[in-house]
This record gives sequence, C-alpha cells and structure tokens, in this order.
Amino acid sequence: MHYSKMNHNDHSAFTAELEENIKSALGLDEPRTTEDLLITLANAVDKILLGRHNYDGHGHENIRYAVNDAIKRAEILHEIHLNLKRI
Repeated sequence: MHYSKMNHNDHSAFTAELEENIKSALGLDEPRTTEDLLITLANAVDKILLGRHNYDGHGHENIRYAVNDAIKRAEILHEIHLNLKRI
C-alpha cells in the first residue's frame, strides 16, 4: 500500500515499524551503536594497518577511502541519532 493512501491506523503502524527499523539499523538498543562500530573499525584500520604497519599494498587507496567514508557516515548517523532523541 502506498504511504499516501494509508488510513490513520496503517500510518501509525507503518511509522512505528519504521522507527524500530531505524533504531535497529543504528544499533540504538545495543551496547555499541553502529556509529561507534564504524568509528572503532575506521580508527583501527587507520592507526594500525595504514599507520603503524604503513600498509601501501594492493587496494590501499580503497582502504583509505573506506576509512574516510566510514567516518563521514558515522557523523551522519550521529546526527540522525540526535534527531531521533528529539522526537
């Protein structure tokens, strides 16, 4: 059913399910949020693999891109999390 054609009860159920899915994807009911996991993994790769071990082998540019992208996405997730708290 299209969102615009839902009655009030369908809309409420859809909204509740969507909110639960978002909370689950963000890991808000978990000890560590998805944001925390992304930052932890990005920092580990950056400091250990690329930093301490100075990895510059096959794919190191893609690894650097992934680290930067993970940090950007974690920042976006943080903003979403803050906005969910206001609801």
